[in-house]
Amino acid sequence: MRRIICVLLIMLFLPCASLAQDLSQVSEYTLQTGEIVDYIHDVHLLPDGKVLLRYYTADHGDFARSAGKEGQLYNHYMSIFTAEGGKVWQSMPDSYELARRENDQQIILRPDCFIWEYYPNGSRYDYCRTAYGFDGSVRDVVLDIQTRDTANVWSALAHYSLGIAYGDREITLEAVSLTTGASAQIPVDAEGVFHAAEIAGQLAVLVRSEDDPAVIRFYDENLQEVRVLETPITHGEAMEMAERDGMLYCFAMYAGDWESYYVYACDLSTGRWQAETPYVRLPGEYCSLNGVIPCGDGFLLLINEGDSPEHPAPFGPHNWNYTDRNLYMMTPDGSLSLCLDLNGDARLLPRTDENTFTLLMRSESSGQYVLRTYALTK
Repeated sequence: MRRIICVLLIMLFLPCASLAQDLSQVSEYTLQTGEIVDYIHDVHLLPDGKVLLRYYTADHGDFARSAGKEGQLYNHYMSIFTAEGGKVWQSMPDSYELARRENDQQIILRPDCFIWEYYPNGSRYDYCRTAYGFDGSVRDVVLDIQTRDTANVWSALAHYSLGIAYGDREITLEAVSLTTGASAQIPVDAEGVFHAAEIAGQLAVLVRSEDDPAVIRFYDENLQEVRVLETPITHGEAMEMAERDGMLYCFAMYAGDWESYYVYACDLSTGRWQAETPYVRLPGEYCSLNGVIPCGDGFLLLINEGDSPEHPAPFGPHNWNYTDRNLYMMTPDGSLSLCLDLNGDARLLPRTDENTFTLLMRSESSGQYVLRTYALTK
């Protein structure tokens, strides 16, 4: 019986043992925050290579103690760090109870600055904003509440910033090149879905209407459309895209009670899609996919596994902004095995090099957040 158990354990760890040949840690830098980071709000790679982090620390000050709020109030910080973890700038803290309606806000990246936009009324139709340089200097301040007729949501890739505006009658998508400063309106279907990724330096935007297969539009750094690729994809409210050796891989979510994906692959030189679509089922019912990294002949998947007793979500259960994330290895046939335990919440920084990737994660030894970079070898 003992021999059988040993054989089973060896088989269990074979996938990650083979991964060790394809993955190696090349650097680790501790973020010099000056205080213990309890929860991450979000992290952004700035165009000049610095890292912008928004995070919360428990408020143990006199007011929190005298008000009986110690353990309930948290200080919100914005800080800029070098790629080696050195602190360049830190905002004055704002104290919050950890209720999401009280601190809904977002970062909008521009080629020469970032904009902190926040919503005093709890609606993205009403906003205030402050623009900062990459050294933390204030460029512009709008303290009076502004009103618009759309609710805007911004995200960013390594070299592109994307803002989708939801109005009463239509949806519009604006793209900004963080390299050239060019901007453009990207066609989207008012009733459909869109997903974006950076593929070989170009902006790739997948758009799907309710009734037709998706198309992928490619844009150069000046946001000129250079290609339209037809796809067989007719489903997937969530999508991850990645490229390896001239092949485009699209992870299209399969609608079901348990989150899972079909993986579509296309030869970018010919535009031909492979007939086989491997099926990958995430390891738990409440998991979600948060990043895809080609590795060897498979993929590394950053997966949200929800909160746990060891890593509870501060805004209530199943809050995907604060979650237990881990890195899994996916083999070409879609099977998964745990590769790296990321010690709670972790974030994948936008990738600027196809041979490396960087995670913001807790150090298993110190408990502090670190920027840990891994190299992929082929």
